[in-house]
Amino acid sequence: MSGWNFRKSQKLIGGLRLNYSSKGGLGISAGVKGARVSVNQKEVRTTLSIPGTGIIKQDRHTLNPKMRAKKVNRSKKVEQQIAPVVNDSSLKYGQFLLSDYQSNNESIDEYIGCKGSIEIQEDSIIFNGEINEYGLSDGFSYQGIHWTETAVSYDHEPCLVKVGFIQKLTQTKLVLYFKCNKETAIATHRKLKEIIEKRNKKSCFVATTVYGDPNCLPVMKLRNWRDSFLAKTNFGKWFIKVYYQKGFIWADFVGKHKILKGVIKKSLNIFTYFLP
Repeated sequence: MSGWNFRKSQKLIGGLRLNYSSKGGLGISAGVKGARVSVNQKEVRTTLSIPGTGIIKQDRHTLNPKMRAKKVNRSKKVEQQIAPVVNDSSLKYGQFLLSDYQSNNESIDEYIGCKGSIEIQEDSIIFNGEINEYGLSDGFSYQGIHWTETAVSYDHEPCLVKVGFIQKLTQTKLVLYFKCNKETAIATHRKLKEIIEKRNKKSCFVATTVYGDPNCLPVMKLRNWRDSFLAKTNFGKWFIKVYYQKGFIWADFVGKHKILKGVIKKSLNIFTYFLP
């Protein structure tokens, strides 16, 4: 079975190109004749060839592994469960009830419906279950995480707080849904939003990995270009959002490949040379 696909490539500067395709989405590629690295929302592809011979070698590194969890519209499911599950007065300030979750390769079914407190830091989350009738408590924690999203719904009482993150080591993606009272929901959402915004303001993942210094001149130029140009366009806002969700994965991959790191650094040197 075949069909039509769309692909568009725009040369930026030097060996740097901005690409878009109906299959891979937005991406960027850098390189010289015989060596090119392409990164999009789905994969990192390294292409090496000997010009004029037809000999070519490609390596692909998938960024989005297939979701192994069941595809369920959990947001509707959670909304339907809010009223009957717990009484408004049973959740005090600072108390959370795990209502539901989404994950690509993690199972925490046993904690759904459990009450407890959560501790949120810049790179970790800890759920402390309450002590039961036997004097035992249970819970879970995730360390070395990258926060990706936070949202809150005030449509029902108790309120619903959504928090999302990716484990850097295992690439496990989780979205947790907690029920809590309104004051707790506001405080939790505000804290997470501040963490994400603070990180986004200072982060240039790939460039920092390439140059090894977040405050060197090329990185500062890129950061200024992002804030003064990209952030003011709809396309730029979308690109920045995707970059902050996937950038640390790309940076980790680049950091492990010296040749790729050198190619990207050379391309960024040319690009940043023309930036104010």
